[in-house]
Amino acid sequence: EALARWTCWRAARGAPADAVRLAYRELVRASLVLVEDSGTSGDRIMAIAVAAAPPGAEVWIMGVQNIKGTGLDFAYQWVWWRELHQLLTRLSDRDPQRRRLALAGIDENPLGSALACEAARDALRPLLGDPDVGARAAQVFQRVEARLAVLLAARAPGAGGGRKQGRLAWLLERMVDPFDAILRSRRARRIFADLVARRISHRRAQSELKRLTERQKGGWLA
Repeated sequence: EALARWTCWRAARGAPADAVRLAYRELVRASLVLVEDSGTSGDRIMAIAVAAAPPGAEVWIMGVQNIKGTGLDFAYQWVWWRELHQLLTRLSDRDPQRRRLALAGIDENPLGSALACEAARDALRPLLGDPDVGARAAQVFQRVEARLAVLLAARAPGAGGGRKQGRLAWLLERMVDPFDAILRSRRARRIFADLVARRISHRRAQSELKRLTERQKGGWLA
């Protein structure tokens, strides 16, 4: 396919006949990978990107749109991965207290992607026999394993990601959604007020606002 695209490109530069243009257009369209499920997760988008690339290739992701639920969740995975990666590097610290703090941070991480879970599992495994933090590491390790199993099950064919609605449920949701919008707005203001007053953490506020954004997209009645 790559050779055919290169050949068409060379031909189009020289004498761009209609047949060459048509062939090149079809090759370009065939190279596009569409995510049609608007309710899919960031982890599934990662899996789709990896599956579309040749084995062993280094993938650069460019021009990603961060729009509401689907794009937002995909962007969050990299933010959480950056935080997790910093914590994983601290597990090799000689100070047991610093390792405990790192374990607490890992335990609080959302672990929203298989990438994060696999990296955390590999970093935690050497600590399971540690006399100082082994018990705590085992607890976090079990959570990571459980989270990874859930994510991999959601990646299975047919698992889907969006919320399915029947026609009647969709009509009913359209009727009551204006009232739900008022409740969403009030809840958002309450979350910001709690954040300013330091009654909740930034991570909790982030999670709650993300949930409200997803609800705004519809499908919440299902």
